[in-house]
Amino acid sequence: MERTFLIPTDFSDESDQAIRYGLQLAQVFDARTILCHACNLAMPADPMEADHTAATTYQSHLDAIQLKLDAQVGRVWEDEEEAPPQTLTKIGFAADVILHTSEQAFTDLVILASHGKEHGQVQWLGGISSRVVQESRVPILIVPPGCKFRPFRSVAWALEMGRPFHANPMTERLQEVFEPEWLMVNVYGDQMPSLELRERMSHQISGQIPQWHYSEFLYQSDRVAKGLWDFVREYEADLLVVTPHKRSWWQSWFHPSQTQRLARLVTCPMLVLPAI
Repeated sequence: MERTFLIPTDFSDESDQAIRYGLQLAQVFDARTILCHACNLAMPADPMEADHTAATTYQSHLDAIQLKLDAQVGRVWEDEEEAPPQTLTKIGFAADVILHTSEQAFTDLVILASHGKEHGQVQWLGGISSRVVQESRVPILIVPPGCKFRPFRSVAWALEMGRPFHANPMTERLQEVFEPEWLMVNVYGDQMPSLELRERMSHQISGQIPQWHYSEFLYQSDRVAKGLWDFVREYEADLLVVTPHKRSWWQSWFHPSQTQRLARLVTCPMLVLPAI
């Protein structure tokens, strides 16, 4: 069954990089790619009755966006033997467009560009991406600035004692393609998890991924996000996998989650599984 990757774009340099990364990953996964741009234009209520000037202006905006998409494909597409990625322009707010398109196109993975830091804040952590991460039913791969594609030989998977552990179709596909070393890590604060919790987690992991090559780690840190990033750097992981808690958009906006905090730190790709 053919897989589909959705890559939203805002025509920035960071989007160019995320698209290049996504195209290379899609080749390895034998997946098709869709480049999508969300345009919040005011559509004429009834095109048949719309003023000719308004309708012409509206269409000219769409044509200009398509030209930008074509130009972006020209910048990033290097494989002349394969068909270029499909491009879409959708009318609506960006988060709505990404969520709707990911379901409508039966997407297996959404690839988002992180826009780095500006005035001490990570631009990826705006309301659009926060909402997408919280509501998406498919995994999201966040590509930080300067990140170039390389095979995933070592993958850190952040766990939380007391929460159910489940393999995901995307992590199963990662195992099939790369056969990496899985570093199953739980970051704890002052108090180490009880032996009962640790044994329960180990039992869940062995039951879900018995044939995978994995190791289990306990990593102490007062701050979970920083501890995870310290672990990723110490063990030189090529990818970080996280599963956020289900939260409301309002909570995500005013109270950053550990996933949002991680996005301030990571310089490797981060796979965000659907929130539970």
